[in-house]
Amino acid sequence: MRELGLTPEDIHIVLMTHMHFDHACGLTKWKNNQLTTVFPNAKIITTLIEWEEMQQPNIRSRNTYWKENWEAIKEQVSTFETSITITDGLEMYHTGGHSKGHSVVILQDGGETVVHMADLMPTHAHKNPLWVLAYDDYPMTSIENKQKWLKFGESHNAWFTFYHDAYYRGIKWNDQGDIVEKIERKRN
Repeated sequence: MRELGLTPEDIHIVLMTHMHFDHACGLTKWKNNQLTTVFPNAKIITTLIEWEEMQQPNIRSRNTYWKENWEAIKEQVSTFETSITITDGLEMYHTGGHSKGHSVVILQDGGETVVHMADLMPTHAHKNPLWVLAYDDYPMTSIENKQKWLKFGESHNAWFTFYHDAYYRGIKWNDQGDIVEKIERKRN
């Protein structure tokens, strides 16, 4: 954000594919000994089922949903059930799998498509639909949705983007599974 000259106050929408702590910790911060929102002017969008589970986690998910990540932002949260159009060409779709309320983000603009499968495919190495995370609450749902969204992306010659990958931010594969374009992570 700093490189683009933006501050947290400039952000008006935050898309949350799911609310596990490794994704949601950046939504709040400590100020004057209490937790407050990082993005005071933003609507925070996630699925209704994810939002409900975050507040009332089950025995398996209770260690990943922390009240420190949601109590200070609860007035900013907006939910959807199946899908939502954020703006022309930017949509979120509920998938389940990794968590009950997990979703993917699809961006289409200028003839290009980006598929962000979040933790259904957290790294490029997880392209194989059967390679799911031990952290997935519903692995068969992950496999089904991974197949669906990989097929969608391949039919649109899409970029697949990652935030957990050690090497790539984005990749395009050909129909043989070879990398044809890539955006590498910056190394410090």
